[in-house]
Amino acid sequence: MVLKRIGDTCKRFIWRDALGESLALQRSEAFLWAPVCMACGILVYFELAREPPLILPLLLLFAFLPGLWFVRSYDALRLAVLGLVLATLGFGAAAWRTHQVYTPILQKKIGPVEVHGVVEAIEYLPGENSARAVIGAVSIEDLSPEETPRRVRIKFRDAGDVQVGSHVKVLAGLNPPSPPVMPGGFDFQRHMYFKGIGAVGFSYGEPREVMESAGSGLAGALQSARAHIAAKAIDMAGEKGAVAAALLVGQRAGIEEADLEAMRAAGLAHILAISGLHVGLFFGFVFFTVRFAMALFPAFALSYPIKKYAAVVAMAMTVFYMFLAGANVPTVRATLMIGVVFGALMLDRTPISMRLVAFSAIVILLIFPESLLSASFQMSFAAVAGLVAFYTAMRPWWSAMYTRAGWGKRAGLYVLGVSVTSVIATLATAGFALYHFQQLAVYGLLANILAMPILTFFVMPAAVLHFVLWPFGADAPALVVMGWGLDSILSIAHFVADLPMAVVHSRLWSGAAFLWFAFGFTMLVLIKGRLRVMALVPFLIFMICVLFINQYDILISSDSKLSAVRLDDGAYAYSDGRKAQFVREQWQQGLGLQDEVLQVWPKEGCVDDFCCGEAACRLDRAGHRIAFLRGLRGFEEACGWAQVIVLSAPAPKCDGAQVIDRFTTWRKGAHAVTLREGQKPQIVAVEDGRGKRPWVARAQWDLRD
Repeated sequence: MVLKRIGDTCKRFIWRDALGESLALQRSEAFLWAPVCMACGILVYFELAREPPLILPLLLLFAFLPGLWFVRSYDALRLAVLGLVLATLGFGAAAWRTHQVYTPILQKKIGPVEVHGVVEAIEYLPGENSARAVIGAVSIEDLSPEETPRRVRIKFRDAGDVQVGSHVKVLAGLNPPSPPVMPGGFDFQRHMYFKGIGAVGFSYGEPREVMESAGSGLAGALQSARAHIAAKAIDMAGEKGAVAAALLVGQRAGIEEADLEAMRAAGLAHILAISGLHVGLFFGFVFFTVRFAMALFPAFALSYPIKKYAAVVAMAMTVFYMFLAGANVPTVRATLMIGVVFGALMLDRTPISMRLVAFSAIVILLIFPESLLSASFQMSFAAVAGLVAFYTAMRPWWSAMYTRAGWGKRAGLYVLGVSVTSVIATLATAGFALYHFQQLAVYGLLANILAMPILTFFVMPAAVLHFVLWPFGADAPALVVMGWGLDSILSIAHFVADLPMAVVHSRLWSGAAFLWFAFGFTMLVLIKGRLRVMALVPFLIFMICVLFINQYDILISSDSKLSAVRLDDGAYAYSDGRKAQFVREQWQQGLGLQDEVLQVWPKEGCVDDFCCGEAACRLDRAGHRIAFLRGLRGFEEACGWAQVIVLSAPAPKCDGAQVIDRFTTWRKGAHAVTLREGQKPQIVAVEDGRGKRPWVARAQWDLRD
């Protein structure tokens, strides 16, 4: 008995010491949580139902900053107040960014109308001379200046000779950017708002150039160079050239849809987005090539720090690559991280660490706070954080193995490194891919092992050579080599995508489920020592949330032209198999049913508990009665029978039922209905969760009134 008590006491003290050591370890890594605190403030901002006053974050900062002085002697309280300060900083950055990029959003479909403006960017699409242009300094026929978006995006079947900087007139049909097509779906309207684009559309003919470009500064020159490089790559290599344009200047619009789908299904879609992989390979190739060239002259190499000289050249080339690639969030983030690596090389310090990742995240969140909600930000930082955490832990073992290895073993270690990197990156981004795209590549490891050596040793070196030769007009050989490598990568993508069960599909997660997953992942990569086991708690809550995801029984599009009803086998039947194809495909993706066979409502007859007749269809499920009318005929009868009435035309009032008609969807967007035994029908509309925010078209109209 005494021995047992002694043993329990020892265990207790050992656990207490271990806990104390773990907490001390976390305190030393507190900086890593700074971007997490900022992200919390940004999320709070985007979840608000109304736009807060711009002065609010300043008032909060003035309230919290003095608290740091009062709690300076208490570590825990000081860290808590500092976290609030950082969260307020993120909140303020998001509010300021929203105010800074404000653009009026088109309220309804218009056209054909005359659009006049200056071409700011152009992307070439599949098809002869087809292109998509962003036009700024816009004036639109019959729209007042306060109603006119800052920019519009127009698709041309024939772009003619239009270039960046051209002043053009074009007859076009314009639409507001699309809001989510279903509750919880991707908000394209918000995405376009932060690009300053308030309308999208298509031209009815070739654009008419009013005046040739008279020069538009450095930004215009860069956009013109991007367009020129992309056009030349596509002209020289066609299908492969479109992929080359994506890697050289970040323009992916020209890639054929079949190739895009194959790349996604094979887990190679990350190759098409210029991010840490490409920027790292670019910097590394330039660095080692320049250093090798300098080392060929022994007297120079022994007298000067050629390592630092090579780093300067590589950094300058990488910044040049970043701007030509469009300076989007993944490219800027990767260049920032390379910049810190460059600084570490100049100071003879270890370059790779989690602090580097945290610093890059802080800068990105301050400049582009809206990027926190994007798949590119989340997946790129998840991959980098996962890889840094893994290789930091494995560095001693890996370095020892590599130091003692010969050429054969080093080649084996390279293959192992590519394999392990692919596995870690796939695992780190899997949850984020499932949330944003509702699919996961099963054979991503195989595809990456086959494709990454080609990208590393052929494609990216050829890209560097292209930029060296391009100013002299001698870049054709580099494009040819890129084409060979990309042709092999596309072949690998199609081969892997055609394998059985190549893709796993998932339903759209709820926002709460995703937040618990993201929190668990953050704890897993940032917490040190034994306390890392705490990450199991949010992961467990996430799994519970996923198990209880609502499966909508009914979906209704924002124009009421398409409805869908869930059948007993989990598949969905649609009111029309030809109309609103884009909306239907988005629904299928969100529901995890991309591969389902299209089922259309019967003209007459029943499928499970769903029956159709000449004038209407009826759903009798879980004690609820839903009527779908093809017109107003039979409305009075449906009003006396149904709890919910759905129709595509404006309908009169019905006291006994909730009516979802054309006016309802025009005001509140797409609807989803969930039917549960013993509960009222749960009806959710897209606009219910968007609030009165600047990026919501209807909110702009209401605020203007």
